[in-house]
This record gives sequence, C-alpha cells and structure tokens, in this order.
Amino acid sequence: MARAAARDNWAVTYIETLGWSPFPKTARVIDDTTVVRMRNIIPFAGKAMCRPSRAINWAATNMGKLRKEINSSDIVLAFDPLWNGFMDSGNTKLIYDCLDAYEFQPQYSRTMSAKALKKSELRIATAAHQLFTSSPLLSSKKASDWGRADVQTARGAIEPWANQAECEHRAKSLTGITKKRALFVSALDEYKIDLPSLARMARQNCDWEFVVYGQPVFGWSSNLNLFLSMPNVTYRGRASIAQVAADPIGYDLGIVCLSRSEYSRYSFPLKTWDYLSLGIPVFAINAPSLEGIDGVKSMSPTGDARLADYDFSRHNFRRYIETAFANTSEQRWKLVSGS
Repeated sequence: MARAAARDNWAVTYIETLGWSPFPKTARVIDDTTVVRMRNIIPFAGKAMCRPSRAINWAATNMGKLRKEINSSDIVLAFDPLWNGFMDSGNTKLIYDCLDAYEFQPQYSRTMSAKALKKSELRIATAAHQLFTSSPLLSSKKASDWGRADVQTARGAIEPWANQAECEHRAKSLTGITKKRALFVSALDEYKIDLPSLARMARQNCDWEFVVYGQPVFGWSSNLNLFLSMPNVTYRGRASIAQVAADPIGYDLGIVCLSRSEYSRYSFPLKTWDYLSLGIPVFAINAPSLEGIDGVKSMSPTGDARLADYDFSRHNFRRYIETAFANTSEQRWKLVSGS
C-alpha cells in the first residue's frame, strides 16, 4: 500500500487483547480524513486470568495475518502491554497508549507474571514512536519505567451514551426534582474500590439513597455484601450508562471511590465522564488523576462525608455536560493519532 503523502487516507491498525477498548471497534471515518480500522485481536477475552495464554495462542496461529495487516497500515495503535509481536513492523508508525498500571492488577500479582508483563511493555515502549498514558501520574511513572522523557498524557475517554443536546434536555427536565440520591457505578472489586469509605458515607448520610450499579469481576467479598445490604443502598446489578440515565428521578451526584492502592493511584476512572454527562457533579475519594477537572470535588477518605454540607444546585448541569463532551473517545483519538 502506498503511504499517504498528507494526513488523509491513513490506514490504521488497532491492536488490543484485553477484551475492551477506549475507542469504538467498528470501522469509521473521522472528519472525512482518517480511515480507522479497529481490530480487537481477541474479542471479549474471557476471564482475566486467561489473557496471557490466549494472547500466546492467538500469536501462534495468526502471526502471518497480523503481519499482513501491519504492513498495509501507516499507523499501529497498540493498547496491550502483553503484545510485542509486531516490533519489526518496518516503517509503520507505532503508537503505544498505556491505559492503566497493569502490573498492579490482581491477574498479574504473582512476581513472574508482573515481571513478564513489564518486560513485554518495556519492549513495546522502547520501539514506539509515540507514547501516551491516561493520567499525569501514570505518565510520570511510565517515563521512569521506560527511560523515556516523551511520555504524553491523554486522559481516559468514553463514548457518550447520547448526544450533547439529549444529555442537556434530560438534565434540565430533572432540575426541579428533590432527590437526595447518590449514584455509584463501578466494577465492585476491592482492588478497585474503597468499600469501607463507601459504607461510612452511607452511614453518615442515612437520609440519602445510594444507587449502585455494577458487579465484581473477581468474586463477592464480605465487605461488598455488607455495603449492599445497608438500608439506604439500592443495588441494581449491571447496566449501561444509557439505562442508568433512563431513571425517571435522576441523581444529585456521582461517586468515585477508589481503593487506597498503587493501582488506583495511577488509574483514571472513566465513570467520571458518565456522571458529568448526566449533568451532576462528581465526589471523588482516592482519585488523584481527577484533580483539577471542572465539576469534581475531592473528599478525604477519613474525613467528614456528610453531604448536607454541599450545594447540589443543578444550574451548573450544562457546564458539567460540556466538560464530559470535551473528553470523548473521538476527541482522545484525535489527540493520540495526531489527526
């Protein structure tokens, strides 16, 4: 394939084996200039513990196909720290976009797994032409890990559940309703969330309803069961953000409550944008990557968590929604790809 002379008609191969993505998985054209072919080489990778062996299996049987894909592309955009099989990709531009501190995830907690992951990721980072991460703290950490001073930050991003006008219409229709309802959407694993702080917040605000969506990936814990059994906690299982938004009463605020861990220190909680797109502010605990974002209030994990001390005026809903739509996956793609 002839290489593009200008920034039009660029063919892009998207590679990830983690079973999810920050960008749409369908082929699309952005601004009628950049052709993007999204490719998830292991669709919905199943249980987290199987990811490394699935990646190796795929490589053994599909390397030729992947090489052909790479050789016909101008850019390879990679998210997977375990995938370093395309390092001799000739003149193709390689961008590595690190979305998490993967070595602190439970599936890589054993010493040899963490070492193998870091070794693979270092090989990708060494070969990459450009490097990105999803938070400033993660950029600093990876710059040190990889010995590269050119690691850039592109905050984590999402696909909006509706267009901006629809989000604003919904938020405006709920401004006159008195709710005292807090929304919490998350994977409900203790390596990710601070359940004692959530329970303390629910106890200190017994006149509030805490509506919880999500489920654990690594099993139900006693702390999780205790939190969900509290009288003012309503558990609704898994749901899309569109389903959450369809609630006829709405919410006053969204909660981000990360665990006190190295993993959370470097994480960017994507639900932040979902909450803001609903026109509600975000209360964040143990989330340093959210500092400085309009609409986010940081709370101490050990301090007073009484919500009566805060003003929940809905008159700022347009500002919150504007912040969310300035951080969509489309915007992030343009930043990372340079389009």
